[in-house]
Amino acid sequence: MKIFVAAVIAACSLGSFAKAPAVKDQIAKSASFTPVFYKAETKITAYQVNDAKKVFDWVQSQIALVPGTPDQFSSTEDKQKYRVTLQERMAAIGPIPMPGPCVQKYDADSKTFEVKSALPPLKRYAIDGLGPGATWQRKLLLATTRIDRSKYKAQNSFGASVEVSKTSSDQYAFVFTQGNEPDQLVVSDSSYEGLVVAHLDRKSFLQLNVEMAPTDARKNADQMECLFVVSLEAPYTFSYEEKLSPTRDIPIDMEVSGRAMFGKLERMVVFNKTTGEVFTQASR
Repeated sequence: MKIFVAAVIAACSLGSFAKAPAVKDQIAKSASFTPVFYKAETKITAYQVNDAKKVFDWVQSQIALVPGTPDQFSSTEDKQKYRVTLQERMAAIGPIPMPGPCVQKYDADSKTFEVKSALPPLKRYAIDGLGPGATWQRKLLLATTRIDRSKYKAQNSFGASVEVSKTSSDQYAFVFTQGNEPDQLVVSDSSYEGLVVAHLDRKSFLQLNVEMAPTDARKNADQMECLFVVSLEAPYTFSYEEKLSPTRDIPIDMEVSGRAMFGKLERMVVFNKTTGEVFTQASR
C-alpha cells in the first residue's frame, strides 16, 4: 500500500539573522528584564529568573541598540563597521545561565542518578557568519511556550484513511556547533529505540552522573533541576523551523517554530531547585 504522503521529512529553515521586525516591541518587553550573569559566588537558584524567552528578547534588544543596520544601500565599509560595533557590544555580555529540561533515572545498584538532556542535531543550511566547516549544530531545548494538539483524517490515493495526530509548538533553544561543549558531557546512545530522522535524531544527549545514597536519593529525586551556562557568538540569535510529515505507518504531523541563541555551551549544572545545593557540574 502506498504511503499517503511523502516519507518522513525533517526540515530546518534558518532564515536571515537580521533583527526581528518588531524591534521597538522587543526593546519595550525586555526593558524591565536583565539576565543574572554567571558568577562563581552567586547562589545557583538566583539564575532561575533567566527564562529562555526573556533572555532571547533581551539579546535581541541589545542587537537592536547597535546603530547602522546594513541594508541594500550600505557600502562594504558600512557593513564592516556595523559588524565590528555589534561584535564589541555582544562581547561585553558575560556568560548567561538558563534553566532547561532534563530527566533523571536512579540506578539503585550503583547508587547513581543518570541526569540527561536531549541534544538533537540541527543541520546547517546557511547560518550566516559560520565557516564552511561548521556543518552540524546541536540544539539544546530550553523552553516550550506553546503546544497545540489536534487530530484529523487523511487518505492515500487508494482511499485508505488513517487518523493523524498533529502537534504544533513554539520553542526556545540554545544552538552550538558540535565540539563547543564540555567534552565529558556528550554521550551517544546506540541503544536508543524509536523514531530517528535526519534532523530530529535524539541519539545524542548531555549526561551527568550524581552519586547518592538511596535515602538521599528519595529526598532529592523530585528536586533535581539542570542549569546551562552559555556564551554568545555570531549570529547570536536566529529562527528555525522543523517539520515532520505523516505517513501511513507513522501518522504524526509535527511543526515546530523555534527561536534560538547561538554560541558555546560553557557549563552544565545539576542542583536542588529548592535549596540550591549543587550535586555536580561540568565545564569547558
